[in-house]
Amino acid sequence: MYNIIKTQLSQFFANANFTWGVCGGMAIDFFVDQHTRDHKDIDLFSYTEKRKDIIDFMLKKGWRVFEACGGGIQHELTKSSLEEIDLSLYCIHSSNNDYTFTPYSTKNLEISRFRKNDATIKYLEDLYRSDVKMGYLVHDEKIQTKLDYVEFLFSDNNQPLLSYIDNVDVKLSWDNVILNRDGISYMCPEMVLLYKIGIADRLKKSQDKAYHIYEEECRSDFTTTYCLMNEVQRKWLKSALILTYPEAEEYIIKLDN
Repeated sequence: MYNIIKTQLSQFFANANFTWGVCGGMAIDFFVDQHTRDHKDIDLFSYTEKRKDIIDFMLKKGWRVFEACGGGIQHELTKSSLEEIDLSLYCIHSSNNDYTFTPYSTKNLEISRFRKNDATIKYLEDLYRSDVKMGYLVHDEKIQTKLDYVEFLFSDNNQPLLSYIDNVDVKLSWDNVILNRDGISYMCPEMVLLYKIGIADRLKKSQDKAYHIYEEECRSDFTTTYCLMNEVQRKWLKSALILTYPEAEEYIIKLDN
C-alpha cells in the first residue's frame, strides 16, 4: 500500500505551488521505505503562509475542503481566506463516501484559545458570529488504500528551528526535520514519535476512549522505528521526552539500547 500511496502523492502534487511533506504515521513508512502498518488517514505538513494556495489547489482539483474550528467542529470551505491562520484542513475527494458531515445544532460554543495565535482567535470569533454551517466530520474508520483523503497541518517556517508545540524549549532545525524519499519530503521519525507520544499522553490524561487504540499504534511505530534511527536522532528524542514527558519511561529506556 505504501508504494501505491507514494506514487499517487507524487503525481497528484507534481504541479503544486506550495511546499508539502508527509507526517504522522505514514512518515514512518517513508523512513523505513516500506509498509509498516495500516493507516486510517494521510497527514501532510505545510507552512501557514501557503495555506491559501493549498485551499485553492484542492478546490480546483474538485476536492471538498473542511476547516478545523476547534473542539472537533469543522466547516466546509468554498474559497480560500486571506488570513494567515494555522487551522488544520481536511480534504476529501468527491468519490470518498467514508466521511459524512453532520451539522451541529448550535454555535453557542466557547472558542478554545489552546495553541492559537491572536489572528486565528479573531478569525474564529468572526466565524462563530456568522451564518456559516458548522458540524462534525464522521469517519467510518476504514483503512485508507488510496489518495482520497488528506489532512494538512501547519507550522510557521519563519524561524530556523521548529519548536515542539507542547514545549517550546524542545527545538529541531528544519534541515533535520525534513527528510526526503524519492523526491517526497517527510517529517523525521524523532519528531513524528514525539508528537505521537504526546498525543497518547493527552488522550490518557483526558481518559479518552481512543487512548488504547492510539497507544497501540504509537507503540508499534516506535518499535518499528527506534532501532533504525541513528545515534543523534535517538539522543534528541530521549532528551525531548525527558524534558516534556518524563513519565514515558518505556520509550526513554529503549532509546538507550
